[in-house]
Amino acid sequence: MSFLKWDLRADLATVDWYFMWLPPRARLLNVVSDLSMNGWGAAYPGPGCMKGTSSWSLDTAITLTQSHMSDSASKRIAEGSYSSSDNPSYGGIILTSTRLDGIEALTYTSQFPVIDNSPLIITITAPLYVLVAHGEADWS
Repeated sequence: MSFLKWDLRADLATVDWYFMWLPPRARLLNVVSDLSMNGWGAAYPGPGCMKGTSSWSLDTAITLTQSHMSDSASKRIAEGSYSSSDNPSYGGIILTSTRLDGIEALTYTSQFPVIDNSPLIITITAPLYVLVAHGEADWS
């Protein structure tokens, strides 16, 4: 998602990665996954609209599923927001952005019990949520 501008609108973009593994024996499993990012996010008022608000958030989750069992862990990676209270008292607006460069580690440490020779699906999810009300949000 690279740009959202509207009087009142919300949008959700989700990317899922799926991995399958066939465990050779029963055990308790912890999982670590890295999410590499390169970009930025920003929220600011719409043109000529000093009372607007906008916000965005980027989360990540790891889900383990085998047979009829499933469990997950999630965390917020970054977020940004703008509201009219962010305006300086002398007038004008201040535009700021959040840099999203680097590697974010996501861990599942609850020791998921796996069954031997039964497919285990590991899903990594990265949802981006954006909400604007007389504002704009950029994310790339």
